[in-house]
Amino acid sequence: MTSKIDFTIREIMQAAKGSFTGDCSLLDERITTTVIDSRKSVPGSLFVAIKGEKTDGYNYIPSAVENGALCVISDRPYEGYPCVIVNDPVKALQDIAAAYRKKLNITVIGITGSVGKTTTKEIVASVLAEKYKVIKTEGNFNNGLGLPLTIMSIKSDTQVAVVEMGMNHFDEMRVLSSIAHPTMCIMTNIGISHIENLGSRENILKAKSEIFEYMSATSRCILNGDDDLLKTLDRPNRCDYGFNSNNDIYIESLYEHGFDGTDFEAWVFGEKYNCHINVPGRHVLFAAMAAMAAGSWLGLTHSQIEAGIEKAKSISGRVNVIRTEKYTLIDDCYNAAPQSMMSGIDLLVKSDGYPRSVAIFGDMGELGADEKYLHKSVGEYAAKSKVGLLIAIGELSKEIYEGCISQGGTAMWFATKEEFLSQAENILKDGDAILIKASHFMDFPKIVEALKR
Repeated sequence: MTSKIDFTIREIMQAAKGSFTGDCSLLDERITTTVIDSRKSVPGSLFVAIKGEKTDGYNYIPSAVENGALCVISDRPYEGYPCVIVNDPVKALQDIAAAYRKKLNITVIGITGSVGKTTTKEIVASVLAEKYKVIKTEGNFNNGLGLPLTIMSIKSDTQVAVVEMGMNHFDEMRVLSSIAHPTMCIMTNIGISHIENLGSRENILKAKSEIFEYMSATSRCILNGDDDLLKTLDRPNRCDYGFNSNNDIYIESLYEHGFDGTDFEAWVFGEKYNCHINVPGRHVLFAAMAAMAAGSWLGLTHSQIEAGIEKAKSISGRVNVIRTEKYTLIDDCYNAAPQSMMSGIDLLVKSDGYPRSVAIFGDMGELGADEKYLHKSVGEYAAKSKVGLLIAIGELSKEIYEGCISQGGTAMWFATKEEFLSQAENILKDGDAILIKASHFMDFPKIVEALKR
């Protein structure tokens, strides 16, 4: 049975500034959850009928109600069904979530940054779950739709919400922060993702700093102290993490076990920890340090923090190691930026015991005027790092190919993933360690699935 949250249809109508049509006896009923996909409706849920590019949620209202939806948010009535009528269902969802958040007396940790948000969210949630009842953003649901849905999934027994907050334009983070009202935030780094929209790293920092506008003066901030721009932020109640020993949390020593994770010794506010993390890659240790800071600030013991670090797992598309009969795949294909591409290369080439390392890379988006140079630099880095074979796919990835070849590397280029997959069996060899990475729009999970088969 799905538990209910402390929010009634009447309160939803008031928060959305809407009008109600249907059986008025339902107004004081509490909803169980909020969905935008009619197939995920359950008894007592609220279905928000959103109009997308290809589909209109209005057409799925009967399906939602058939699956148990108690009420519907829509921009027009649907005769015979209980509806809260609003001008803009997306804005209504955000307003409803903001109103619900104000009823909650819990810790909300907002995680933002150019790369590493999802990995950080997963490891922070893993650590805090050692002491608290934790809810977290599912997958990468971190935008103006995903964040309010996460807030609306918080139940009465939730103690901590770990929410991922993404943006690519000014004012987007402001909207997200006005909904989440974080009591603590983590900033992973300021890179060049979305620089096409924002113009400079300084503007990216400014846009991400909108998160502070809905945080109280006593809210705490966990910042990557190795990032040149984050070091410049003038914030009270901050702590810094990174590999530099000047940080409040830093790693003193580490031993990498390739795809089997890393042993490391860390100092956290002057206390020493001995940890093992199963998620591979040196760059993942930044997320582990942020999680240790959050855990320490929220009163976890040494053993709870160390246990939570060790229990953290990879998720699909995020440094997820998949071993098949023929290949070892590193599925890191949810998204990509030059910095994360190079971190992936570092992991790939440091893993021993494999006859050949292969990087399958695709186009990276929103890099602005320097996009060709930035793609080329990834190819150059792959060659200098001694990647055995680089396979570049996509128009911009011609530059990755050219960069690799220019530095004496071995590379191939394909216009499409279908073209590559048609020849993959003749290119790849048994025992290859294969890193798969590109921006989300390239749809590289199809390559992962094909190679798994």
